[in-house]
Amino acid sequence: PNPFLDYTCIDISGISTPDSLEYQLCDVTGRVYYAQITETSSWEGKRAVLRKAQLPSGIYFLTIKTLYKYKTVRLCVL
Repeated sequence: PNPFLDYTCIDISGISTPDSLEYQLCDVTGRVYYAQITETSSWEGKRAVLRKAQLPSGIYFLTIKTLYKYKTVRLCVL
């Protein structure tokens, strides 16, 4: 769900690459909260779960990058 309170699921089923995925979560000021590079094989379910954890309420931008493309989605944390 978006907005979300505890967690949200991100559908990445359209990503097909043998390489790695890079994802980054930033707030509206550009502050990076999460950034990680991971092998695509670890995304077997074709969706990622993003937990609120210590994120303050607000608007965030999640960018997922592969070698050939990237996508940014807006998330609202309650």
